[in-house]
Amino acid sequence: MNKIDNASNVFNLGNPEAAIARLRERLLDLSGRNQLLNFRFSPASAIRVVDELPNIVFSMLEKDGASFSFAPVPNPPSGDVVYEVDGIDDEGVATMSARRESVKAAGHAKSLGIDTSFELPGGGGRGLILRKHSDKYLQTLLFEKDLASSLEKIASKCRLDEDEMGINMLSLAFGFLEWVDAPAADGGAKACAAPLVLAPVIMKKSRPKAGQSVREIERDEAPISNITLIKKLEKAFGIVIPEYMPDLDIESYWENVTKAVAHMPGWRVKREIALARFPFQKIAIWSDLDPENWPNKALLQHPNIKKFFEESEPPLDR
Repeated sequence: MNKIDNASNVFNLGNPEAAIARLRERLLDLSGRNQLLNFRFSPASAIRVVDELPNIVFSMLEKDGASFSFAPVPNPPSGDVVYEVDGIDDEGVATMSARRESVKAAGHAKSLGIDTSFELPGGGGRGLILRKHSDKYLQTLLFEKDLASSLEKIASKCRLDEDEMGINMLSLAFGFLEWVDAPAADGGAKACAAPLVLAPVIMKKSRPKAGQSVREIERDEAPISNITLIKKLEKAFGIVIPEYMPDLDIESYWENVTKAVAHMPGWRVKREIALARFPFQKIAIWSDLDPENWPNKALLQHPNIKKFFEESEPPLDR
């Protein structure tokens, strides 16, 4: 096959609509390396939220335009003194040393009445809402020092994204689908976690009060569905999960996804919220290249589109 034949096959020369459809498919990375399909949580890559109501957070961010800070677990007392036997001296008397017992953030948070599960509670409708669920602080399970360190690592990577690519990859992810990929070569199935709705945000420095982080986030763009996940499940399993629509609250969308995957063993919607960097920019391009998103499919009539795809030979090979 010569270059022209190969390019004609890839770009569907002479048929702009088919060509754009093919190009849109190539924009989405459906491999297991893509964090939109297989996200791995770590303190350096994500800030996970606890003890918040998803509907309230989503509504405040998207409808009210609220900025959020992250709340650390209050620093604990210095710790209980624990005495340990070091050995026996020449007179047969045990020698002792004292150390401070370390306190785990999750355990200390639980003792303070903080719900430490990453699986967030329901609610946020018309019932009684606690003050801590309607403020502008997102609770974490990190002590102040650790939270500041994690936020700074994420902020540093965001600055690098801006400097090198001119893009912002930071999002607050609402919900994750725990799904099982095809069995690996050794016969084991691989469990993956993929974000469901991405709300692009901007991180900026703030003047923190006691008990809040030194950085806050604010809305950047409208939330989007994880199209990469939707297309992966459709192609690999024949499963059609709905796209997020602006008129839905986040709980209703999670319910719709839950119904769509209810027949799949081991699959479930995880009621989680996390701040992280996700490569969602290609999803935006994928959407922009959808002729249906243009009035009367005007994209297909654009002079440059028609010139490129209706040429008898590929322009790149001239």
